[in-house]
Amino acid sequence: MRAFFDGVDLKRQQTSLLATLLAMLNEAEHGAELRELFRRLGQRHNARQIGAEYYPAFGQVLLETLARYDPAWTPELRATWAAALEQCVRFMMESYHPEATVYRVQISPTRRPRTSPSSSSAKG
Repeated sequence: MRAFFDGVDLKRQQTSLLATLLAMLNEAEHGAELRELFRRLGQRHNARQIGAEYYPAFGQVLLETLARYDPAWTPELRATWAAALEQCVRFMMESYHPEATVYRVQISPTRRPRTSPSSSSAKG
């Protein structure tokens, strides 16, 4: 995955990711605008040869990160986020190929976020 970020300004990428997530949340009612935004994003990913097979892993990590840092996180919120991500992936895939396979963000109700190394107990 690191190869996809060669030559990428990571600070700008962080800002872009946050703006995209905010657009996903704020524009959910505006299907046409949201579709166009994510189709353009899909075109950029496709141009960088970032295959759609990476989207489920990204979605899973995003959901785990949100669960880790949002004290109000619930299974219902996870399902809502996963559905929104899935819709955006569909829009992105439209720019790859009109008949592309839809990749789903896998929702596992029992999956817990990984603990960081500093918070895990040492075995000895």
